[in-house]
Amino acid sequence: MITGFDWRALLAEGGERAYLRAVAATVDYLLGQHPGPENHPCTKDDPCLKCRFTARTRRLVSLFAMTVPAEEAMAVRDDVAFFEATRGAIAKIEGSDREGGDPNAELDTAIKQIVSDAMSGTGVIDIYAEAGLAKPDLSLIDDQFIERFKRSDRPNLQIEMLKRLLADQIRVVGRKNIIAGRQFSEMLEQSILRYQNRTLDAAQVVAELVALAQDLKAEVDRGVQTGLSEDELAFYDAIRTNESAVLELGDDTLKAIAHDLVAIVRRDAKTDWNVKEQVRAKLRATIKRLLLRYGYPPDQEARATELVLQQAEVIAADEAA
Repeated sequence: MITGFDWRALLAEGGERAYLRAVAATVDYLLGQHPGPENHPCTKDDPCLKCRFTARTRRLVSLFAMTVPAEEAMAVRDDVAFFEATRGAIAKIEGSDREGGDPNAELDTAIKQIVSDAMSGTGVIDIYAEAGLAKPDLSLIDDQFIERFKRSDRPNLQIEMLKRLLADQIRVVGRKNIIAGRQFSEMLEQSILRYQNRTLDAAQVVAELVALAQDLKAEVDRGVQTGLSEDELAFYDAIRTNESAVLELGDDTLKAIAHDLVAIVRRDAKTDWNVKEQVRAKLRATIKRLLLRYGYPPDQEARATELVLQQAEVIAADEAA
């Protein structure tokens, strides 16, 4: 599957750095094959090269673990170790190496112990450092990052890691503010989809992702600029989804509604709304009365109530923790 990439030549350079560079370069090559030439769709029945490589590597190392210490197995130990290191690096940047995210984590641990001798001296493979992102931090994603990207020999690896970094931060935002989280998620998905569809080239998608990173950093300061607390801002975003409300009520009234919603939720924060449906129903009625009292336009009142309820559960869970 990687015959078209001369990874053995990189290994032949020798030394610890050569091994790390070979892994990073192979990862970059495989990521460049996803979803494939001319946007070949990657499906379960017809996976792209990257997905086939990771699936087959898992099968290979499982077979290897069962056949050690047979001579035939030991003869390919170094190759198995390299393939597993490459698969593990891909899993790390795609997030599938997280606790609870990989049902075969115990098998992976056992296999790594078996093949570890073949990787002695390399230490932990810091795939972020090899991609030029030694510190996965949004504060490092700026216009200078775009310039460094233009000179990079690992463009696919950097794009994938940038996507992972942004996705992680979006999850953090979404745990507090479901509306902002959804909006950022959609922006990220659309940028990556356009890149995969070849509508954007590598430099263009990186420019979009850097802009998204800057928007995410600005999200932290938005509450201060609007004069709202983090919780008030989340409710404010939920009720602003109705354009009629924005036009008819104005910003100050929407902020007042958000303030009252936080007070209501904090009052009932110890209630387990996931279990007690009658409490959720009571809260829904309370939200409707509050919106009615402020003259919230009725055209999307039901949708606004549902969004506010979802956001209330997020905040209440945090308050009760």
